[in-house]
Order: sequence, then C-alpha cells, then structure tokens
Amino acid sequence: DVAENLMTRMQNGENVESIVKVYQEWMTKGDQVFTSLFETDAYSALMTEVSSLQMKLKMDIEQQMEKMLFANMPIATRTEMDEVYKSLYDLKKMTRNIEKMFGMNSSEVGPKGTPVKATTKKATAKATPTKTVKKAAKAPVKTTKKVTKKK
Repeated sequence: DVAENLMTRMQNGENVESIVKVYQEWMTKGDQVFTSLFETDAYSALMTEVSSLQMKLKMDIEQQMEKMLFANMPIATRTEMDEVYKSLYDLKKMTRNIEKMFGMNSSEVGPKGTPVKATTKKATAKATPTKTVKKAAKAPVKTTKKVTKKK
C-alpha cells in the first residue's frame, strides 16, 4: 500500500522530498496492519497453539535430560522434587484444615501437634534465671597475655 501511494504521487508529478517521511509512512502503515492482525481470533488461536507446543517441548526435553543424565546418579531430579513439593503442600493444607476444624491457630499448636497452654507473665518470669544472667554480665573478663619470642 505504501509503494502504491508513493508510485501514485510520483506519477502525479510530486517529488520525494525526504526518505524519512517515506519511512514514517511505511512504519505507520505497518503498525496498522500488524495491529489488525494481532486482534484477530485466528492469530489468538495460533499463538495459543504455539505456546502450548512450546511448553510441551520444554517438558519433553526436561524428561529426556533427566533420563539420560541423572538416571545413574544419586541426585534428586526435578520430577522427584516436584512430587516432594506437592506432598508438602498437601500436608500443610491438611494441617490448616485440621486446625480450622478444632478452632486452633498455628501459634497454639506445639512442635508435636499438641496444644500449647497459655502462660502468664508470672510463670514465665519464674522460669528464666535472671539472677544468674545478671551475675554473668557483671563478672570480670580475664584476658591472657600473648608471649612472643624475640629473634
């Protein structure tokens, strides 16, 4: 279309004043054509298919690499790690559901899944050896002198 416009102008006796103007017209027309192409349903369907094939190719290459390179090595493969991550996710989800079922927060559950009793400030204060800590902080620090031989 740009070439036809340029040819028509030249036949009508107009001169090409600047190649920059021709280039700008070509860029503008190109933008219009590509924008109309990108907005079509056929282009969207094609790009969806290309994206799907790229992902399938990537997964197939990763599986082949695992089979060829890591088959005889004691290294965890991506597939094995994905299984571990999925199991961990499922376990965490199950734990949250159990906590919701019993009406507990994760801060109220101990390390072995047992409920933690609420402690008072008085009970906590008795449990910490503050006198021992204060004595240790006041105790003088002994330093030793390093003896060096003169040559």
